[in-house]
Amino acid sequence: MDYDMIFECDYGDRTPIKEQLKKLLDKFNASTMPMCAVFINNNPYSLEFYVVLNFKTDLPNLREDIINQFKNLGCKLRTDLNLTDFFEAMGQRQFNFYSLIDSKNCDFIFDNYFYFSEKKYLKSKLYSNEEMKPKNLIFISYSTADEEEVNQLALKLNRRSISIWYAKNNIDYGESIVSKIENAIDECVGVLFYITQNYLKSNWCELERETFYSRYASERNILMITIKDWNIDWNELPSFLRNLKYIDRKEFKSMQDVAVELVPTIKKHLNNVKR
Repeated sequence: MDYDMIFECDYGDRTPIKEQLKKLLDKFNASTMPMCAVFINNNPYSLEFYVVLNFKTDLPNLREDIINQFKNLGCKLRTDLNLTDFFEAMGQRQFNFYSLIDSKNCDFIFDNYFYFSEKKYLKSKLYSNEEMKPKNLIFISYSTADEEEVNQLALKLNRRSISIWYAKNNIDYGESIVSKIENAIDECVGVLFYITQNYLKSNWCELERETFYSRYASERNILMITIKDWNIDWNELPSFLRNLKYIDRKEFKSMQDVAVELVPTIKKHLNNVKR
């Protein structure tokens, strides 16, 4: 039997991988495991680390055992890659290749040829490993025909330390509009309904509104504020929103004024939100 196994490993959590490799090097000689090697990409914009193992043996269940051992360490078996792929990538200076001979050599390679520290070291120095994620978002439900005014409102609120989610800025080309909006409605802690004639004619806006109604009915911890355009009468508002105090553009002519009026209410809600 002769087979290769290629594992994609975590560059930032490599010590457990090193210890596993040392166990294999102590257990198998070169005739059984002719290759035990690592490919390392030290480019800080695309840090990568792969382990390659080659076995020539008929030991029962060895392949399954090795795969399970590395999977338990968070590694991923990459059957979609082969050694030729890596050697071609080396020609483009993507990887450095190091063959591991024994435990001592393994320690030397891991201690000297990874240029960037592991996550646990950075954490010990109080650096955060967490990705920057938005929180306590306020959703703006609006018609795309009113995008220019909504964009002004979003910018004014954002400058006052309020995180805004609205389709123009938060959905990229090629992304699923439905999926992104569904996720945003689930995550946001408040919503501003920008009610215009365009909004009232939009089936999509109606669907957004009803979804927020459903959340409000089940959670009651979501802030809902209506901004009523100046050419909308009170009785044109959706019936549920008539019962909630709203902002009337007849009283607040500019989006600057609307934002200033909204900020205290929104911030009060954000201070009370536990998410």
